[in-house]
Amino acid sequence: MNSIRVQNLRKEEIITAALKVFSENGFENTTMQKIANETGLSKGLLYHYFSSKKDIVQACLDWAMEDTQSLMGELERSKGKSIEKLMYFTKSSLSSKRRNSFKIIQSLIKIDESKNKRYIEQFSQLVEEKLLPIFAEGIMNGEIVNRDPVKTIDLYLTVLSGLLQEEITWGEEDLNWNTERLIKIIKN
Repeated sequence: MNSIRVQNLRKEEIITAALKVFSENGFENTTMQKIANETGLSKGLLYHYFSSKKDIVQACLDWAMEDTQSLMGELERSKGKSIEKLMYFTKSSLSSKRRNSFKIIQSLIKIDESKNKRYIEQFSQLVEEKLLPIFAEGIMNGEIVNRDPVKTIDLYLTVLSGLLQEEITWGEEDLNWNTERLIKIIKN
């Protein structure tokens, strides 16, 4: 394996660990040492890859945005009824694979930095922009309650955010149950 590939893999490993630590502790309570402990690397080696916690945050935000764009692309390409697409989005968002993408965004909402706020605004705009046609179609087809789609999306995302804040690890059965309950709120 060449050294550039090794460095990229190491950075991915650090980002993955940082996402977990940020999502569990929030930004303020996360330290470079906690991230180093999660990766099993020394703090000095961590600084070899990232010069500061802010750099790691930036890498995490980039990763979360790319992951969300990927999920939204999958959603756009998927076939099926609106409610099926929302089931997929909900289950994907709550899955252990994608959960940290949304949690990092949520934890950074509290940080008062304009760069982070721009990311959060972009993230929110992306999600709402991609969900709006699905909700509108679902309302037209009678699958989703006949209300203002923007307000319905806001309700849906608020409940989804609450579920993402739960600190438990769900098995497949719990994931299915939570997905079904959330969809039931908006289903006609």
